[in-house]
Amino acid sequence: MVLSQDTVLITQILEQKTADMVADILLNGADPATTPVETFDNGTATVNTETCEALGLDFETVKAAMEPLCTQVNEIVTAESFDELEAN
Repeated sequence: MVLSQDTVLITQILEQKTADMVADILLNGADPATTPVETFDNGTATVNTETCEALGLDFETVKAAMEPLCTQVNEIVTAESFDELEAN
């Protein structure tokens, strides 16, 4: 799979913003309930169905909640190895 430069840039920005938010909560004592959350209005969300199940969430409910924020919601399962990812 080849990612476009835009996709890589957007991913890097979201990763950095998420890391900054977590650091602010864990290191600076920010209140998670009042921490601003940034969302995207266009893009693809990928949801691990095994994680949903472990958290007691229904994937279809999560998907329906995310659809207004994305152009697409994909489901995945945890791969046992990176070789499995390459096969898909």
